Amino acid sequence: KGFEKLPTEKKTFCMELDAKEGREPEVKREIMNICLEENRRRDATPGTGWKGEGEGEAGLFVICKSELLAQAKEYIRGNRMLFGSISAVLLLAGAANFLNVTVTGILSRKNEFQIMECVGMTKRQKRKMLLTEGLYYLLAVGVLAGMAGIVLLCVK
Repeated sequence: KGFEKLPTEKKTFCMELDAKEGREPEVKREIMNICLEENRRRDATPGTGWKGEGEGEAGLFVICKSELLAQAKEYIRGNRMLFGSISAVLLLAGAANFLNVTVTGILSRKNEFQIMECVGMTKRQKRKMLLTEGLYYLLAVGVLAGMAGIVLLCVK
């Protein structure tokens, strides 16, 4: 109703069509024929152009998503290979970093125990110290996991 009040004539700017599987080439061929006939008709109609008298109307054209996807197929494959390689390198770097931190921690702790034994710490005291540290870590992880679980339960 609102368009009828405007002083211009109605025009179609975009139209989307879905073809059944396997019928796309046939539908595309028919649409291209319709567009060619309509463009010939518009070129032959004087005084209907955008630029001035004597020029035909703007022509119709077809863009097929399947053709665009086929053109972009190599680009997509290249990007997948590139980003897959980057992911593999980052994964290896992360594993190497984890291994480095773990080995460094073990060696540092070993030196720490040797110094404590030199100062006079007994094996029983060392076991008690390790047990206490383990319990502190267990308690800290339990509290953090519990808080995260409560937050997740409250959100859902």
